[in-house]
Amino acid sequence: MKNNMISLRIWSIVLLIALVGCSKDNDLPTGENAGMTGTIYYENFEGFIKIDLATKVKTLLTTTGTYYNWHITADGSTLLEMANGRSAGKPDQIHFTIRNLATTEKIREFFYQPLNGGSIFQGADLSPDKSMICVFPSFEEGFVLINAQSGEVMAHLYDINGEQIPRNQSFSWLPDNSLLIKWKQHILKTKFPFDKIDIVATFDTEEFNALSPNPTGTKIAMAYQGHIAVINADGSDFYMATSGNERESCAVFSPDGRFLLVGTDFRTIGVPGSVPSSQSFMQIIPADGNTYAIDQNNPNVMPVIAQNENSAEPQKGLMVWIP
Repeated sequence: MKNNMISLRIWSIVLLIALVGCSKDNDLPTGENAGMTGTIYYENFEGFIKIDLATKVKTLLTTTGTYYNWHITADGSTLLEMANGRSAGKPDQIHFTIRNLATTEKIREFFYQPLNGGSIFQGADLSPDKSMICVFPSFEEGFVLINAQSGEVMAHLYDINGEQIPRNQSFSWLPDNSLLIKWKQHILKTKFPFDKIDIVATFDTEEFNALSPNPTGTKIAMAYQGHIAVINADGSDFYMATSGNERESCAVFSPDGRFLLVGTDFRTIGVPGSVPSSQSFMQIIPADGNTYAIDQNNPNVMPVIAQNENSAEPQKGLMVWIP
């Protein structure tokens, strides 16, 4: 495999933002059924699950008692699966499988041995055009970009300005195959061949993560100081989408970009003899420039409730909302 280690340097500042509100967009429908279309894929302690928002029917796709991670492209067409290679006699490698999401048909599979002896338990995301896989950093390596056709390493982003990229640094793909990276108090943007990086936005805190763009790549949602914030992709029009006494963990946009699926009432759950896990509860709010107090009764705060259930569906980790 070709290993192109790249030390990123920040070349230009696109925009430094002031933490101010933006104009409001008040033409969104409200009420229990507003925006309730499409399918949400998520994971909780039962396993890997989907829920059809029109029918509220929940389907358990696979249990996750053994190591398993996943990513679904924003267009809803493709599933990337990650498992350890033990069953194939490759315990030091990650087993990548790319599938057609609708049919579960296998498109291709390959094994990847982490660089520098890195972890085999890392997540990864498939680029929007399905050409690249970006692996989350472990303690031993930064971002690794893999060719999704051949399984070869295309680039290795080990450090920024000479400082090693830390473990599990937040990132997200934009529709044009650019990478957004959370770095200290900045949101950075880079694109293949990943030899140049720009600052999109700078905050007065490092307490933000879970970057998630809308389908057109014009807005970015993020977990920001315990709540959800939204900012334009050019760094303008920052606003807080949630507030209240509870903590929100992450958010993703609806397929039409008008709503946010939010992980609410975030809590850490102790696991005896293991690393603590976490859980939050899925609710939907408009992405209209307004701030919604999640812990107060509001017809615009809509819990995702499965058929025959009476409370918001719990989730941990990833959430994806596709058409």
